[in-house]
Amino acid sequence: MKIYMDREDIALLLEKNVSIENHSSDHFVLRSVLPEELQRQIKGNHILIHSITGKDSKHFAIPFGKKEHFDKMTIAELRSAGYNFIYTTNPNRFQTKDLSDEHFLFPRIGVTTETPRQLQFYINRAIIKTYQL
Repeated sequence: MKIYMDREDIALLLEKNVSIENHSSDHFVLRSVLPEELQRQIKGNHILIHSITGKDSKHFAIPFGKKEHFDKMTIAELRSAGYNFIYTTNPNRFQTKDLSDEHFLFPRIGVTTETPRQLQFYINRAIIKTYQL
């Protein structure tokens, strides 16, 4: 049983207009790695994705995504690597006020087995608005 996508899976998703973006090479807690490893985690996966898609990613989802999983150095490295949109699992991007580039941090919502009503709640909570699904 295969648990990771390969190049063929990614090619199929690209044919369906799915955007493939960066999430790091090894899914480490980025706050806890040395600067050299942080750069490798960010740039290594960027190179791999570019080799498959032919596009430069501008989106990065921080592994695990909570405030304790990244810091100012993580954000600075992501910005210097060219990422315009950085995603956390914080329900509201304004909870990261201690970081200098807070306006580049966006909430993301994991989807597994939620009902449409649960998804509606998560979306509304994340962006502090009300959307009907």
